[in-house]
Amino acid sequence: MKFCSTLAAFAAATCLALAGTSAVADTYPSRPITWIVPFTPGGITDSGARIIAKALSERIRQPVLVENRPGAGGVVGTEFVAKSKPDGYTMVYGTAGTIATNPVLYKNLSFDTRKDLVAVHGMAVSPPVLVANPEKPYKTVAEFIAYAKKNPEKVNFASAGAGTTTHLAGELFQQVTGTKLTHVPYKGSAPALTDVIAGVADVIFDYPVTIIPLAAADKLRPLATLTPQRLDVLPNVPTIAESGYPDGEISSWSGIFVAKDTPPDVVAKLGAEFGKALEDPAVAKYFADNGQVRLVGWTKDKFDPFIDKEMVKWKKLIEASGAKAF
Repeated sequence: MKFCSTLAAFAAATCLALAGTSAVADTYPSRPITWIVPFTPGGITDSGARIIAKALSERIRQPVLVENRPGAGGVVGTEFVAKSKPDGYTMVYGTAGTIATNPVLYKNLSFDTRKDLVAVHGMAVSPPVLVANPEKPYKTVAEFIAYAKKNPEKVNFASAGAGTTTHLAGELFQQVTGTKLTHVPYKGSAPALTDVIAGVADVIFDYPVTIIPLAAADKLRPLATLTPQRLDVLPNVPTIAESGYPDGEISSWSGIFVAKDTPPDVVAKLGAEFGKALEDPAVAKYFADNGQVRLVGWTKDKFDPFIDKEMVKWKKLIEASGAKAF
């Protein structure tokens, strides 16, 4: 009888817990959601977040407040969310850098990006584009590779900083093409691009959002996109695969994450609403105009295995390149 009573009590407690979880999901969200962007205001992450936040807010009928918490390559804001209350009301704009590369670059993180954060939904993929100074003696990837092999370590590539995607794309390019380039890290994309335009640096692997207007003004010459297919915003620029190097494909990516132990029903509901917000016409136009591909339908079940593969890929690439955070 005692065993039966204990079993009955356990069953009742389980039912109550499940009912409680369902009730939470049914009423969620009942107040504003804070979206932490771990970068400075005005950048592409910040502007994209604000456009999606508007669409998401209209769907859930609650304010989605974008809050910038920059610092240490995105570590500060990401850590804040990892240690926040797991209720679905605080989420972070996660990127390939903050989720996959920072754990390798920063050896003393106080949190684990995979264990202390839960992936909710993918956002977008942003592929780098290999561009050169228009005055340089190469107009194609093949010509650039031939020139680089004739001048080993004399050809340089600029980046937005050590360990950034703009740096690691260059490291991958060298691995797959057998070239030896000299890496010149800058404190951000703007000064790096300035030197490529001036001819001080030879090439850079940067994003369409910054490349497109400069290429249109003939200040930069795109040689290849590091994507499986051509970009609509750069239809005449071949892919790295079309140039003969499919293993050179690489992209930065983004998504939203919440603290571990957030109720699964809440994660699922937030993911579903976020996915629908990505289909908003204004959101779709923003990403298309900036050469980014939206990850529509990339809920937790699809996003998680993708991130796990990316963690392995970026770790190997960083370790092979010797990149370190400063």
